[in-house]
Amino acid sequence: MKKILCTVITLVCAMTAFAQSARQIVSKMNEYLKISNTQGMYCTLYHVIPRAENPGSHNIYLLNNKYGQAAENNRVICDGQTQWEYLPLENEIEIEKYQDSNITPEKVIVDEVVNIFDKYRFRIADETADNWIIRCIRKDKKNGKPYLKELLLVIEKDTYYPLGVIQKTDFLVYSNEGDYMGKLMYAISDFGFGVSEQQVSFDLTDYPGVAINDRR
Repeated sequence: MKKILCTVITLVCAMTAFAQSARQIVSKMNEYLKISNTQGMYCTLYHVIPRAENPGSHNIYLLNNKYGQAAENNRVICDGQTQWEYLPLENEIEIEKYQDSNITPEKVIVDEVVNIFDKYRFRIADETADNWIIRCIRKDKKNGKPYLKELLLVIEKDTYYPLGVIQKTDFLVYSNEGDYMGKLMYAISDFGFGVSEQQVSFDLTDYPGVAINDRR
């Protein structure tokens, strides 16, 4: 009986240390991400739909309360109050008031990843010789069902640098024909620091001859 009790205590202690180490790893990663408060952060954001062949991707630039988003078929700039979206196929710029309820790159990346300790519990899901894979499970429920509910972080062991993030959501995706395609996921990679004001600022002179659709 004493031997069994010792084994159980050892196992509990090991599990506790394991959980603590996951939190410490994420804390080290978070130190890198908080550099974005002064230098700005950029990355590539993929919209992954399980039954779709090609995920859409955007280059994201974050600096203070501003963000820029560049993709093949559009470019978005937001200064925290106004959003500009350039649509090259229509040669048009749509201008809208920034809505705090919108799901934006800033919310997907900064609110969920940089402010990760406010919202998630952690455990090590897997480990390789070079990386940790940390599973982050959301603590709270928003209206009983959070939009972003779980993260998987890939963190480099030597540097604690984030190599990638997979974000699982509850957003259901359907094709134009009404077929269910699966739940939307975000995948984030190619993190880096150093964003200029030009990358997150709108200048109309960059778009000569463009049509303006002001929806404010």
